[in-house]
Amino acid sequence: MPEFTDSDACVARFRRLFAALAKDPAGAQVAAKAGLAFRLRIRDPEADLHIDCRQRPPMMSEILPGTKAPPSDIEIAATGDVAHGIFSGTIALGAAYRSKQILVTGSFLRIMGLGPLFQTLQRLYPGVVNGKPGVGAAK
Repeated sequence: MPEFTDSDACVARFRRLFAALAKDPAGAQVAAKAGLAFRLRIRDPEADLHIDCRQRPPMMSEILPGTKAPPSDIEIAATGDVAHGIFSGTIALGAAYRSKQILVTGSFLRIMGLGPLFQTLQRLYPGVVNGKPGVGAAK
C-alpha cells in the first residue's frame, strides 16, 4: 500500500516537515549552513516542491503545474514511497542513489552539502508522520 494517498497528502506531509525544520533551532542552523535551494520532484503521487535554505527560516513552496520553477542548485527526483523511506530512515540515501531509486542533478559539492540537512530531516520526520512535530528519532 502506498505511503501517500494522493498529491495533497504528500505535499501536506512535506509542508509539515519543513515547518518543523524552520521551528527547530538546530535544524534551521543546519539548513542555513547548507545555503542552497533544491527541488524535490516526487512522482506517484505527483508533487513538485522547492525548498530554499538560503532564507531564514528555510521555506518550502509547491511548484504548481504550468508555473515556472524557481532556480534550484540541486534537483532530486523520487517516488513518494522512496522519499518516505529515505526520510524515515528505512532506505539509505546512498543506496537509493546507487540503485537509481532517486535521481540527483547538480554540483557534486553542493549535493554533498545536503548530507547534514537530510540527517536533520530524518530526525524530524517520525514526529511529523506521527503528528508530533519536533518529536523525532533520537540521534
